[in-house]
Amino acid sequence: MKCLICEVGNLIPARRTESLRYKNNNLDVHGFCVSSCDRCEACLITPKQAKINQRLMADAERHADGALVGEEIRAVRALMGLNRIEASKVFGGGPNAFSKYERGEIHPSVAVNKLLLLARDIPAVRLKLLISAGFVVEQWHEEKISCPIETIGSAAWLGSIVLQRPSQVPYEVH
Repeated sequence: MKCLICEVGNLIPARRTESLRYKNNNLDVHGFCVSSCDRCEACLITPKQAKINQRLMADAERHADGALVGEEIRAVRALMGLNRIEASKVFGGGPNAFSKYERGEIHPSVAVNKLLLLARDIPAVRLKLLISAGFVVEQWHEEKISCPIETIGSAAWLGSIVLQRPSQVPYEVH
């Protein structure tokens, strides 16, 4: 792409760390996208780079507030062995919510974020959420739950978990 300033040089894309002021704190935003002219050394941001930078800045702010970002939300869903539609049934949101959360297009509500944090950190919460969403839990699975003994309500659980998906898809996908 030709430089918009000198109209002679070529724009070379690069990534760098930028500092962002947020709630009286400086946040480092890693991977900030820019393009530099190889001739006049002008520094520009293309519309595509601006969109990426906007997501990076929003993620940095969410992290500063203690909220999960797209990759972390995807990790919680994977930890529980759920597809995106199943995750919507477990945590709330429409059938496309988790796809949008994971891409950073929208952010979960404070309540959904709290549930995701609890599910990430507490094996018993993962189990309780799965059961309340209609999954049949036959055994405890240490890989998914990562805790050999937990108490849910008045019942103690030990062993491995095997999930059976509910017989119906929770949402119609068109």
